[in-house]
Amino acid sequence: MGAFTWDWKIKQRKMIKFRKAKEIEIEEIFSIVKEIKKTSKVWDEEYPLIENFIESFDEGGLYVLVNDSDIIGSICVYKSETTMDCVGLARFLVNPKYQRQGYGRMIFEKIEAILKKEYKYIELYVDEVHPYAFLMYEKFGYTDLGERKTPWKEENKYHYLIKELQ
Repeated sequence: MGAFTWDWKIKQRKMIKFRKAKEIEIEEIFSIVKEIKKTSKVWDEEYPLIENFIESFDEGGLYVLVNDSDIIGSICVYKSETTMDCVGLARFLVNPKYQRQGYGRMIFEKIEAILKKEYKYIELYVDEVHPYAFLMYEKFGYTDLGERKTPWKEENKYHYLIKELQ
């Protein structure tokens, strides 16, 4: 049984693709967002909205990790206002039924491989009420540069993280 399970997982992972999202997939991404919002301490009725994903799609910055039947996760890329050689990541999500299986790491590895061709740094903001995210981003090589105020939710404390791409 163990060998069969292992072979099945290998085959399952081979069917996975990381690519720019298609417009028709925005609704499915947002249905995953709604599911995540039920238990999230960070995402609420105000953020993120479907309009945020539409905007990222329109700007060419909405990416998905998919298998033959599902969207496993997604991430949005935006042009940073910090420096010319920096790009930002936002609205990273993994479908709850695929969480804790290495797909989040896969999304980051894939997006970093794409972005390092054009940019030297990646930035992201993390709400302090999301301690698991800090640990994950630290494992991925991001450095916490401390708290920053953000224009979208001034009452929350966000940490600014950055990574140099190599």
